[in-house]
Amino acid sequence: KFMVKHRGRWYATALLPVLLVVEATDVVFAVDSIPAIFAVTRDPFIVFTSNVFAILGLRALYFVLKTMMDAFRFLKVGSGSSWFSVAETRPSLKVMRPAAALRSPPQE
Repeated sequence: KFMVKHRGRWYATALLPVLLVVEATDVVFAVDSIPAIFAVTRDPFIVFTSNVFAILGLRALYFVLKTMMDAFRFLKVGSGSSWFSVAETRPSLKVMRPAAALRSPPQE
């Protein structure tokens, strides 16, 4: 639910700002693709309809992802391990070093 009624007043849930951000990114991606469409055609009808269908297609993908979230149970582990491997192979990103490597050497 985007809005709930509590003690006679309507309140926005945390899902409402998420919806607004998703809608804003839909519009940004649609506007961003206009130059690419003009590289293919100059017909304004095709430009308009391709943007409308792009927005509607993104909407359908959000609902597909919502229903399939249980299938992505290893998503956090997989993305974390890939970020770790990238950080370990790039010298400028060595942020995940073990704590033992950060200790100073013993003094004599």
